[in-house]
Amino acid sequence: MSSTEHALIILEGERVVFSSPRASDLLGAGQETLTGASIDRLLLAFSPSDARRIKRLAHKLDRGETQVVQEGNLCLQAAGGGCVWIDLFLSRTLYEERPAVQMIWLETGSPPATEAELHQGFWRLQILHEIEHAILSSSEEGEAAEVALRHISNLLPDYLASLVYLKREDADGAALLAVDGGIIEPAELEPLFSNSKLSELGEDLDLLAQGMPHIVPDLAALQTPAALQRRLLAAGVRASLSAPLRWDGQLEGGMSLYAASPTQFQAEQVQVVLEIANLLAVAIHQAQLKLSERRRRREAEAMRDVMSALAAAGDLKQTLQAILVNLHTVIEYDQASLYLVEENERFVFSEKDVLVQRSVGRAFDRENPLVEAMCQSRRPLRIGDIQKDVRFEGWPEVETVRAWLGAPLFAADEMIGFISLGSLNPHAFSAEDSERLGDFADQVAQVIDRAWQNEQTLRRTDELDVLSSVSLALGQAEADENPLSSVLDQIAHFSGARDGVFLAPDRLETALIVRASLDERTLGLDFPSQWDLLWGVYISGEPTVIQDFSQALDREQRKDLGRLFNHARSALLVPVRSGANTFGVLGFGFDGKRQITAEDVRLCSAIAEIAAASLRRSVMLESLEKQIDIRTQHLTTLYDINAIASEPLELNDVLKRVMEITLESMNGQAGALHFLDEKQHAFVLAVQTHLGPELAEALHELPAKQNFWSRLAGSTSPIVINDTFSEVNLPPEFARLYQAGHRAFIGAPIRAKGQVLGLLSLFDRSILDYTIEDITLFMTISDQIGSLIERSRLVKQAEIAAVVQERQRLARELHDSITQLLYSQVLFSGAGLKVLGSADSSTLETHLERINQTALQALKEMRLLVYQLRPSDYLDEGLAGALRRRLDSVEKRTGMNAQLVIEGSLSLDEAVEMAIYRIAEEALNNILKHSEASHVTVLLQAANNHVILEITDDGVGFEPRSAKTSGGMGLGNMVERAAALGGQVEITSEPGKGTCIRVEIEASL
Repeated sequence: MSSTEHALIILEGERVVFSSPRASDLLGAGQETLTGASIDRLLLAFSPSDARRIKRLAHKLDRGETQVVQEGNLCLQAAGGGCVWIDLFLSRTLYEERPAVQMIWLETGSPPATEAELHQGFWRLQILHEIEHAILSSSEEGEAAEVALRHISNLLPDYLASLVYLKREDADGAALLAVDGGIIEPAELEPLFSNSKLSELGEDLDLLAQGMPHIVPDLAALQTPAALQRRLLAAGVRASLSAPLRWDGQLEGGMSLYAASPTQFQAEQVQVVLEIANLLAVAIHQAQLKLSERRRRREAEAMRDVMSALAAAGDLKQTLQAILVNLHTVIEYDQASLYLVEENERFVFSEKDVLVQRSVGRAFDRENPLVEAMCQSRRPLRIGDIQKDVRFEGWPEVETVRAWLGAPLFAADEMIGFISLGSLNPHAFSAEDSERLGDFADQVAQVIDRAWQNEQTLRRTDELDVLSSVSLALGQAEADENPLSSVLDQIAHFSGARDGVFLAPDRLETALIVRASLDERTLGLDFPSQWDLLWGVYISGEPTVIQDFSQALDREQRKDLGRLFNHARSALLVPVRSGANTFGVLGFGFDGKRQITAEDVRLCSAIAEIAAASLRRSVMLESLEKQIDIRTQHLTTLYDINAIASEPLELNDVLKRVMEITLESMNGQAGALHFLDEKQHAFVLAVQTHLGPELAEALHELPAKQNFWSRLAGSTSPIVINDTFSEVNLPPEFARLYQAGHRAFIGAPIRAKGQVLGLLSLFDRSILDYTIEDITLFMTISDQIGSLIERSRLVKQAEIAAVVQERQRLARELHDSITQLLYSQVLFSGAGLKVLGSADSSTLETHLERINQTALQALKEMRLLVYQLRPSDYLDEGLAGALRRRLDSVEKRTGMNAQLVIEGSLSLDEAVEMAIYRIAEEALNNILKHSEASHVTVLLQAANNHVILEITDDGVGFEPRSAKTSGGMGLGNMVERAAALGGQVEITSEPGKGTCIRVEIEASL
């Protein structure tokens, strides 16, 4: 209906605040004039009786005593003269957000009804009565709507179709309730109502909400028809009349009629449609009340059954099953899940699975917007279409579910989970469904909490039994010194694990090594620090669950983990901690795809904590034993090197032996020793082991100025390269080494007195197994080699110095004794020649005698020198044999009568024998040089733990007192040697009466 067919006036109290153009035309006053005018000014156009009645009705509306009032067939005195017949509609409204009264003058264009019209009105009342009876006798809202539409088709001469719709609870959409007429099928209209807002269907909601009809005389005249209007035009509809369905003053739906040709719809027709709509609204409301009552009875019965089933349920799983089995009796749905959150464990119970699924990690974090909304409101959350809600991104089965209803489960003030219902149809859940699910959730939450508490109690009891058994087993295992295997056996037994291992890091923490295992074939397996799966647990100190190898791991990871757990599909890795330190990882493999729960993780962690002390002691004991073995091996290596150094070998042979010992101790493939040449231009290969001819040739000379070799020579610690292929800026020699299989390198400088002498190199496949102690041993060996080289140099220098010294001594001896004697012979022989001619035989005999004496003395001196040149550091034949050899080699060969007398059995220490021999040797030397004796006796006597050496000659003798001050060192040396052994020297001599030297030493015989 256009604005020229009815007038609109809005009153606040008794003042006009708005008037339409048609009202101004009828009253003959401008809109500005009418605005602010009193109600009495308006009512001057009516008869006094009608004016009073209208004013009284307006006051009732203003006071809120009624909502809508209708008066028909009123005569309005128009400004141009004449009576304009109108139907008056009064209703409450809001104008600029303030309460107001709305007055509509609907022009009828005809005087009061004639007799025929009265008959027509009576017939209409009969039709309305029949419709009212049919509608009110209907038991369901859809049935009532269909009855109303069948009867209303008789009231419009140009009728094509009609429909009834109800507003959805989201207040912006509509649900199609009934359709009449063959031009449109309900299946064609339902998508329009499901996917469109009510305002997008072409309805004037504000007008309908006021109880007024909405009339469109010609759909074809609309500039922008709605989707429903376009569909109606396509079906031949030209005009539409919509009447509101209202109860309790609220718009709850509408009834629309469609005509085949453009029409203005008579006031009588509009009135009939409004009356039928009012009847239908009452019937629908009653049907909904009856349906709600029946539903409440069913819900009460279902709730009693649910509570009985829950009370009969045993454990938590049976309780959850009973909840989902009986939930269908409370609310209709297509999918249902129940989420329970306890610590870091989630329980997902899905109706389609009818089982409890457990996995580590929360089902939904507290920060999830849906969970947070339910937690804050403590009431159910209803979503009409989750496909349009971003909060459902990543939600399970979000692609199939449209409507969603969730209800939180609260035990005391803690949200323990929520119920999730889904429907394949949008907006399938109503406010009543939300209220029912909320009541249901409140009751089942308490039942779940009780079942949960009971299960937790039983679980804790079982855990305590397990922990007690493990503690007992550990105590027995410690007595057997095998706690690792005992821990693995216990945990595997209680958790049902197929495989179990314990891994601990090596000393450098470069790899985790299997120290104990249920499968002996995995013992000793190592996993480098680059393998994040195991090292992530070791470093973080947090357990890791792998529910399914095929989904959680890539191919390489599955291969590596398969080395630990043969044929396992899932695994649990738990750190073994002692205080703040993690010193190992317990790993367990399970057959098939197993749901490892937080209970399993917690139990294994508790066992690991109990076992930590035992495991730590075991690992530390094993580590200590291994360290002792390594230290023993290292000490043995150094001892062997020192033993080789003491052997009378050439330096090159010594270094070859040292290199072999080094490779054996370090388990190396090959080694090399380079010395710096005299010009310090290159390191020249001196010794190599297992390099082969080609590599030895390639490594024969290493440039001393090259960056790497120069850096190695100047380093204070070894240079270690685990993979020469991946290392940059290495000399070209390393490429040849890598091709030969020598991938790893250890090098150290060889120094002596701070000077670089050369380089020690070791080549191997890998150095991952080398410890800090091994590297330290390598550096110590390089220092030992430096010491060997320096000692060899010093020995050579000492030998040269000894030769020079001996030559100097011989020169002095020859000059001081034999040279003088020979010179004396020259003098005496010259003198003899002079007296030979004078026939002075006595003088000549004297000179010849002197020549004979000096020649004999020279012979003695030469014999002594020759004897002294022989090696005499060792008494191979003993003290007696050495003295006898001396007398035979020197004294007797010079013509002296020498005798050795032995009394008693001699069994002396080598050092004592050597000291006595040196004393005897000094005494015999003095006799030979100075005594002019012809007879000497050496007595060696052993008795009563004493050794007596007595040497007697028949020489010229001497004065002992004057001999001590004469500056000679022979007698003093004898005294000092005897005193060093705790003995005494006694010298008896007189000039012309010979000499006796007696030495007495206390010694064990």
